[in-house]
Order: sequence, then C-alpha cells, then structure tokens
Amino acid sequence: MYKIITSAMLLISSNAVFAGSSGVQGNIEPGLNIVLEASVFLGGDSVGTRSYENNDSSSSIGMMEGFGFGGGLAYQLPESPFGIKSTLAYKTNAADIEHKANIINVIPYYQTGDHRFGLGLTYHISPELTANDVYTTQGSYVDNYKEQYENATGLIAEYRWYWMQFQVGSVKYTEKTVGLKYNNTYFSIAGNFFFQL
Repeated sequence: MYKIITSAMLLISSNAVFAGSSGVQGNIEPGLNIVLEASVFLGGDSVGTRSYENNDSSSSIGMMEGFGFGGGLAYQLPESPFGIKSTLAYKTNAADIEHKANIINVIPYYQTGDHRFGLGLTYHISPELTANDVYTTQGSYVDNYKEQYENATGLIAEYRWYWMQFQVGSVKYTEKTVGLKYNNTYFSIAGNFFFQL
C-alpha cells in the first residue's frame, strides 16, 4: 500500500512538471483529441493479507491494486460542453498477488472550464489473478496459483481537474472454472493528457 501511495505521489508530481512544460490545458479542445493516461489503482475485493516485518500488523490486499497505462481518443462537440472519451489501458501490479486486465472505458462527459464530469461503461478483457508465496484471507498458504475470469462489464464515474483524473469503478468478476464471484469497487488517480488532432 505504501509503495502504491508513493507511486501515486510521484505520478502527480512528474505529470505536473510535464503539464507545466508542455502547455497542455485542462479543457479538451473541440474536435478529435488523442488521450494519454497513466493510472494508479486502489481497492477491489480482498484477495489476501499483507504482513509487515518486525511487528504484528497486517493489511488486506485489494484485487485492483496496481498500475495502468493506456490511451485512446476523445471527441469534444464544437460549441458544446459535451463529449465522449474512449480509452484502452493495460493494468497490472507485478507483485506476489498480481491482477492483470485490459480495460476499455467509454465515458460520455460534461466539461465546464478545467472541470470535467463523466459517467460511462468499463469493460475488462481477459482479467486474471496469479499468486505466489502468499497467504489468503482464510489463512491458507498459496504458491503458483491462478484464477481466470470472464470478460466483465461495469460502471465507471470520472472527475477531471486540469490534468488530474479521478475515477471510481464497479465491476463484477466471475471465475471461469468454479464460478467464484468478486465484486470489485475500485478507485484510480491518473495523469491524463489530451492533444488535439
């Protein structure tokens, strides 16, 4: 958790420097725009327990914890506050418990100045979970374990201020073999940039 929070802070500070030097504005220009995003994810159903050395404390591990990188297109209607954004991102976390998925978001939005509000659909393609040398929330030791899930559709809400983007998503996973279900509600913060074509 601490590493993810630190990474989020680094993402914010580095993107602030980029935004200041590139002249990228908070509002999306009319017409077609290229979208670039780098995200940090938190939350999701608990899939394990993280223990800390030299003390007896622990914390749960959310399935959706990790990082995402992607891009896409956005179309801002001329002389209108409305538009639509479509992105494809690869999400992973490269940890002992690793969740991977390709995530498509399609989000109609309302823009006013440097603020944007959106509500749309999220589609998770080929999500899977792998675990190595960990203990589950039930206390069982797990090594070389994998779960694969059906493609899943959910809802996603979004708020963007200048170049900073905040999202809350909800998507249900169904495991392919025995039908285990996970209700994943997650949060993400991203550096989000638009370049007019």
